[in-house]
Amino acid sequence: VTNPAGTSAPLQAISNDISLIIDPETGVPVSGRNANVALRVASLRAAGFEIPKGIEDGAEVPWLVEYTTVTGETITTKIMASNPDRALGLVTCRLELVL
Repeated sequence: VTNPAGTSAPLQAISNDISLIIDPETGVPVSGRNANVALRVASLRAAGFEIPKGIEDGAEVPWLVEYTTVTGETITTKIMASNPDRALGLVTCRLELVL
């Protein structure tokens, strides 16, 4: 994880990266990437980070998440939205590929 100031820390997380989703209105499979990561709030704080904030436009430097797939491919993404769950101590972040 890298914050907008450029500080990075390796964190353990649960991630998913799905390339085929179901259109809820039609039930038809459609091509579309859905990538998310769930980070422990305690781990973020221990690394000196606040809870990440999603940045949807290019006006600000985004939070970045880099992860490795099961096939060994390294993926770099930016956080588009974050949803903290303070009861569970997790923040789930919606990701978008950095091109």
